[in-house]
Amino acid sequence: MSARGQTRRRAIHAKSASKRTERPSSLKEVLCRALEISKSRDPLQPQLPGEEPNEVATGIRSGRAGPSRPSLSPNCAPDLRVDDQIIGDSQPMLAVFEQVRLVARTDLSVLVLGESGTGKELVAHALHRASRRAAMPFVTVDSGALPEALIETELFGYEKGAFTGAEESHPGRLESANGGTLFLDEVCNLPLLTQAKLLRALDRKEIHHLGSLRPLKADVRIIAATNKDLEAAVVEGAFRLDLLYRLNEFPIWLLPLRDREGDIVMLARHFLDAARRQCRKNIRGFSEEVVAALLSHPWPGNVRELKNAVIRAAILAEDVIRVEHLPLSPHGRSLVPQPLGAPGALQSLLGFSPSRAAPVRETQQALYGKGVASNEGGSGGDTGNSLTPPLPLDLKTVTEQAAGVAQRTAILIALEHCRGNKSGAARLLHVDYKTLLSKIKKLEI
Repeated sequence: MSARGQTRRRAIHAKSASKRTERPSSLKEVLCRALEISKSRDPLQPQLPGEEPNEVATGIRSGRAGPSRPSLSPNCAPDLRVDDQIIGDSQPMLAVFEQVRLVARTDLSVLVLGESGTGKELVAHALHRASRRAAMPFVTVDSGALPEALIETELFGYEKGAFTGAEESHPGRLESANGGTLFLDEVCNLPLLTQAKLLRALDRKEIHHLGSLRPLKADVRIIAATNKDLEAAVVEGAFRLDLLYRLNEFPIWLLPLRDREGDIVMLARHFLDAARRQCRKNIRGFSEEVVAALLSHPWPGNVRELKNAVIRAAILAEDVIRVEHLPLSPHGRSLVPQPLGAPGALQSLLGFSPSRAAPVRETQQALYGKGVASNEGGSGGDTGNSLTPPLPLDLKTVTEQAAGVAQRTAILIALEHCRGNKSGAARLLHVDYKTLLSKIKKLEI
């Protein structure tokens, strides 16, 4: 072979050798190269004309492989949240996001505590989606919605013929959630006997159908939620201390919306975006007066109340949501702050209106007798709305009577507001349906 041919062959071998050295030889080398790409280029930056999308870097940043995420405008910052369903950038919520991120990696039982409407179920879903059990079932048990006689069969299941009407076997929620997550909402409503059986099932990771002695595997991660004080329930004998210890391996507290002022406007805008699509209206936003009203309102119904208020306002508005579009809260208070000296401001703050005078007067008479002073059709004197209880007074007796009368008043007002619908009244009073029925029976309403 000529010298020219040998030179050409050596050049070809050198070129092919250089290609072989550039090609990654292992999975580790592939991942290292992908990390170098992700560091050199931020996938959130706008894509240049004619540039191929950096799918590897985008998949690493977003936690999934696939096409690059859309670019963000200079005025739009990425959401600081652990889950697309939970929104907030206040310090309390950022702390919750971090807690969810850390505990989701484990199988610890989580107890989510917070007022009604703060998003406890959303946190439970986020924990499940971020856990190693994400591909397995997420099963919910609403302890407050199930009659006491059915809770045990719903949790543990039953065999055919176990009781009258059991025509076929039925798997329980624990069995259905095997390998996944069981969410116990309003766990404080579980009967004591069911609490004992649940504790045994969680410790042994096995259950027995009603009417069967055959054990069934139940490997579940428990997430429980309640808006009640479980420690007080333990003192009262309504909740087992050992079950509280078992569920409270990692508690997460959700603060009420009134203590998360930084999240109110962000949530309102999020709900407005949803309302725009739902109502097919091009509403530009909120007026400054509305923003001030939203920030000053105590939001007793928390995020749920805010969502309903924004959606209703969006239905009424045409261009911009103004103060007149804001609804009254379920307690009859205006969302627009009023000076305490303004006419009717104190009555509005307390949730009373002229239409509710009858049940209020009725409960006052129940507490202090028929001789309560009234200004209805009366004349002169300082009789107004003052209460003049008979003497002598027994503080303990009056306190007990006042508590019952206050509950009676609240229930009557809620029933009146909901036109007799007990389920709606229970939601309005932030109690479960069974508790409301028990109070109605006890107070003879």
